[in-house]
Amino acid sequence: MLDSWNPDFLAILSALFIAVARVFYTSGLAKVTPALSNFILALISTAIALLVYQSEGGLEKWPLEGLLWFISVGVFGTFFGRFMLMVSIKLLGMARSAVMAQTVLIWSAVPAVVFLGERMTFSIAAGTIGIMCGSILLVLDKGEAKKNFPLRYYLVPLVMTLSFSFAHMSVKRGLLIIPSPAFGMLSASMTAIFFTTGLLFLTDGVKWKTLEKRPLLAICFGSVLNGFASITLWGAMKYGDLVRVVPLNRLSVLLVIFFSWLFFRKQELINRRIVFGGILAVAGAFGIISGR
Repeated sequence: MLDSWNPDFLAILSALFIAVARVFYTSGLAKVTPALSNFILALISTAIALLVYQSEGGLEKWPLEGLLWFISVGVFGTFFGRFMLMVSIKLLGMARSAVMAQTVLIWSAVPAVVFLGERMTFSIAAGTIGIMCGSILLVLDKGEAKKNFPLRYYLVPLVMTLSFSFAHMSVKRGLLIIPSPAFGMLSASMTAIFFTTGLLFLTDGVKWKTLEKRPLLAICFGSVLNGFASITLWGAMKYGDLVRVVPLNRLSVLLVIFFSWLFFRKQELINRRIVFGGILAVAGAFGIISGR
């Protein structure tokens, strides 16, 4: 189903889905806990992956090695990476965590070149640096940057980015053995359900009677869009190179800023730093798309 789409376009489309999903999450996370949000996301992602998998006719064989790579995506990316992101936000704040998260572009590129044999050209390297630096400028918070934190706190976002980069490599490894993005996403999402269910009960469960419908619906809509983002990203990773796909997918940071301004009218977000960061990110994307 995704084989007729350009992988670069799929990566950008995934970024668009992520950005719109964040709009719904913004209005829902104030009333819904992160643990429940992740559980809902895992459930909906599993349902979307199952529908796509069935529409493709399924698979006759599930080689164990490929299945294990996909399960590792669910452990290190879908569950552990997101959990460490929450811990990082709690320890360092949203802005610093977001800045550190941008370095995943480097940690994903190195194993892609070393272990997967992907080709890193000058234009792709320059484009990656442009998107990373532009994204950092977009999420930088000067007020928060003045705060001092213990050096050990920065180990958390470092572990987070390494976890996500390993998950990216695991996706590619698994797809080389089982060439089905839908099956891979289904395996990863089902693995995430197992871990998020445990986390949900460890955090006192769910108080359903106190949940408000509108925030819960917002989380559900956001999770649907995030599910679409995942399936398009898996398709992009199958048919494209990680050194191109992962940086293009980080354009979601720029799109989040745009949608925050469009839907919430946060005019204070638009300043010279944001404009320059946006220009860097777009120029970087152009460099990657045009580079071979």
